[in-house]
Amino acid sequence: MAGLAFAARPGARPSTRPMGSPGRQRFGLLARPYSLVMQAAPPGWYRDPGGTPSLRWWTGWQWTGYVTALPAAGGPYWAQSLRDSERSEARLGPWAARAVLLYVVVVAVGTAIAVASLPSMVAWIRLIFDHPGSPVPPEPGVIAAASLLEVPLELLAAVVFLIWQYQAATTARILGYPARRSPALGVGSWFIPVVNLWFPYQALRDLLPAGHRARPLVFWAWICFLLTGLAAVFSELIAFASVGLGVAIGILTVGGWLLAGWWVYRFVQAISSDHGQAARAI
Repeated sequence: MAGLAFAARPGARPSTRPMGSPGRQRFGLLARPYSLVMQAAPPGWYRDPGGTPSLRWWTGWQWTGYVTALPAAGGPYWAQSLRDSERSEARLGPWAARAVLLYVVVVAVGTAIAVASLPSMVAWIRLIFDHPGSPVPPEPGVIAAASLLEVPLELLAAVVFLIWQYQAATTARILGYPARRSPALGVGSWFIPVVNLWFPYQALRDLLPAGHRARPLVFWAWICFLLTGLAAVFSELIAFASVGLGVAIGILTVGGWLLAGWWVYRFVQAISSDHGQAARAI
């Protein structure tokens, strides 16, 4: 079936017509035999079953409303660009997966240390506020030491992951995968207040084609990531009213970090696999 596929030219932008199954909505009996033949084809851009001079996205089980122009002359150059981009992504992929694991382990361990230190931390802060003007006592040593190790490792893991994300988004764009954000904006949106609540999620989700079975992973990972971050803050605040409750929420937070990290790790592997298969099919 790979021989039926045609890749979109660089920079082609798919239409934003509503999603649907052209075989059922527009083309009737004309597309039905073609759709039956396509049942064994992987997700990708294929000739429009309606006979128009364009490509239409096949999810692996149905046609969508996404269309793009047929490749212009210069296809071999485009194919080489895809292979070069995918090779760069493949070199970064294992490091990105390790970065995810490193980040999650460091954050989970740091959270566990913070949870274990909540009683002494609450007592330290209360001592400062209950005796204004007195010399500030030193911060509990275990928390200060953990911060010195945690922050540099988190930054290292984040930089590696963002470099990989940019390269993966570049490959996805060459493949013609519909995306809401450019590769640069997808990376930069992590640092933009407010929009960083959903732009990074959209950028990561669109690294895979519409209909890919691994796309839901990024949704659940993102929800888990946001809720776990809120829980970490809430556990420290609630500890001033109830240390026991704060510790209990903190323990759940450690589990949340590990779960989110596992989902992201699987998502990174799914992207690397999908892009590699797509590049080899050209």
